[in-house]
Amino acid sequence: MSIRAGDTRTLDAHRTEAAEYLGCRKEDLAFTHNATEALSTIAAGIDLKPGDEVLSTNQEHPSGRAGWLLKQARYGTTLREVAMPLPPPSPDALAEALLKEIGPKTKVLFFSGFSRRRGL
Repeated sequence: MSIRAGDTRTLDAHRTEAAEYLGCRKEDLAFTHNATEALSTIAAGIDLKPGDEVLSTNQEHPSGRAGWLLKQARYGTTLREVAMPLPPPSPDALAEALLKEIGPKTKVLFFSGFSRRRGL
């Protein structure tokens, strides 16, 4: 099957099947070309106000951070990065490092997978 740029009608059956598998509505599911496009779309689509904070880690890929940095430059939001302990002393240390930094201005938590050493 050939899909023309911008033509998402042919993906409707695939969205339906994926939504059933994931337990969500197909209207809540979107296919993108890659992770960079997906993350940029999410950052652009979340309504944040000046002073609102996006809390992330220092382990994110630059293309994942780009949408949040653009929002920061255009709308006065803040992207704050938490230094993650590497290697982590325990699996819980990763979650604890991020969760303890959540504050009253935090509106979004943005993080990807984390590196870990063997045995954890």
